Amino acid sequence: MSDDMLSNEGIGRIKNGLDQAADKAQAAASQAKAALNQGIDQVQELRDAIAPLIEERPYVAIALAAVAGVFLGLLFAGRGPKVVYVKPKA
Repeated sequence: MSDDMLSNEGIGRIKNGLDQAADKAQAAASQAKAALNQGIDQVQELRDAIAPLIEERPYVAIALAAVAGVFLGLLFAGRGPKVVYVKPKA
C-alpha cells in the first residue's frame, strides 16, 4: 500500500469518528433540552400551586422562607476547621 492510501484511509476514519461524535453530542443536547423543559414545567406548576397560599398568608410565607434560609445557612456553613492544640510537655 502506498502512503497516500493509508493517509486517505486515516482521514476517512477520523471524519467518520467526528460524525459519530457530533451525532452523539446532538442527541445528548436534545435530551438535556427535554429535561430542562420538563424541569421548567414542574417549577411553573409548583409556582401556580404556591402563589394563592402566599397571597392569602404573606407573613406565614415570609416566616417559612426565613426558617428555610436559617436552616440552609447552618447546614452549609458548618463549624469551621477543627483544630486541636496540644501543649508540649515542659
